[in-house]
Amino acid sequence: MSLLNEDKIYDLIDLINDSHCDFAESVTTLYINQAYNVIGFPNFKSFCTETFPRISYSMLFEHAKAGEIALSLSLPVGKYSNSSLLAMRKLHVDVRYRVWRKVCENLKVKFKPSPKSVTKKLVEQCISETVDAPKNEPAKDVDFSRLKEALTVKDEKAIAKIIFTLIDDEELVQALIKDLENCLIDLEESEEEL
Repeated sequence: MSLLNEDKIYDLIDLINDSHCDFAESVTTLYINQAYNVIGFPNFKSFCTETFPRISYSMLFEHAKAGEIALSLSLPVGKYSNSSLLAMRKLHVDVRYRVWRKVCENLKVKFKPSPKSVTKKLVEQCISETVDAPKNEPAKDVDFSRLKEALTVKDEKAIAKIIFTLIDDEELVQALIKDLENCLIDLEESEEEL
């Protein structure tokens, strides 16, 4: 649901059409707030195609997604290149934070490196170092028996420790999601039998 009223939406549209200074921020705000629904468009693409006929949809979408990623990392919209931010597009927000910390670590800065120093190549390298890095951990609990056991006995400390470990491992998070989906399917099927 959009938090923007129609007047604000049309102000942002005018900024995009008339000025490039607030372009990325305006496109991102419209996209994130799904403002296109408020003014009667079924999706962002149809909104862009009709509202901005002289601007390519792919460019608008890239700015919107890059802006969304910047905001998810508490970075200013439009400061860093779209290509560098879009390299993190498929990563979960928690993983993006770890990658961004690695970018900053590699550039020897605390949090906000200069825009020119953050390249797509650097971000991809940091993704590789962060996500694909070999881990010296015990065998993965892919069936989540430890988590299920901790939940059964309500061991909050064990639950927290297991979940904290999961957050650092995208592969385990995806496996947990799949396991939970299967549990829901089984539950629905057993309810239908009753």
